[in-house]
Amino acid sequence: MVGGSVNISARCNTAENAKITLKNKLFVCWIYWFFSSLITPILKSTFYVTETEAGKQDIFYYRKQNWEKLTQTAVSCMRERSYRLLDYKYLRSILFKRPFGFSKVRFRPKGKGVRALANMKAASSIPADKKVIPLQGSSSFHFNGMQNNEGRKYFFKAVNNGLRDLSAVLKGIQMNHPHLLGSSVSCYDNVYEKLAPYIIGLKNRVKFMPRAYVVICDVSKAFDSIDQDKLLQVMKDVMMNGQYLTKWSSQVI
Repeated sequence: MVGGSVNISARCNTAENAKITLKNKLFVCWIYWFFSSLITPILKSTFYVTETEAGKQDIFYYRKQNWEKLTQTAVSCMRERSYRLLDYKYLRSILFKRPFGFSKVRFRPKGKGVRALANMKAASSIPADKKVIPLQGSSSFHFNGMQNNEGRKYFFKAVNNGLRDLSAVLKGIQMNHPHLLGSSVSCYDNVYEKLAPYIIGLKNRVKFMPRAYVVICDVSKAFDSIDQDKLLQVMKDVMMNGQYLTKWSSQVI
């Protein structure tokens, strides 16, 4: 009888645990439905939700009409200063000749106006046109022939994906021929590698450390003001060889 009562108790506990697990799963599904199908659509219909540079981890809600005015002003300024609207035919001629697409841009509010942020990790797409025949040998995109609400599209690889090999080549040049890239850095570790020898040498040369100053500056439109032709000319001197061999390895555990 004792053994039988133990078995019955174990079965009851198992059934009770299964019932609790099922209730938790149903509750999780209901929460997901509540936010994805009700709360989020209501917020999207009225507000544009984003973070700001001054708000740290805080979330800000902009009314749609206010956000549209803010972004329209920013787009107008970009067109007047640094950017221009590309003809659709010209855009396609560029994309079908290179191994990656283009970056998606979003705006993030700052103290005055907004800052344009480019997402280089995301794939991009453009509406498909039956009259356009892609160049042979182009592997930068694939065609989605499925007809949906937005029509058929050409999907292109992410910019970072297409430039991965070039990034590896530049890192190799920086390691083997550091004088070609001067004081260029690619990560925070490189900043430390450049700064540490200077600080150590400074301490060893003098008995008393001189006054050191840290200057923080924000150059207005820094990237927009770069002379692209001059930059390409500089990079031609850096890239010593016409072709490079890159090797990639992965460890599977």
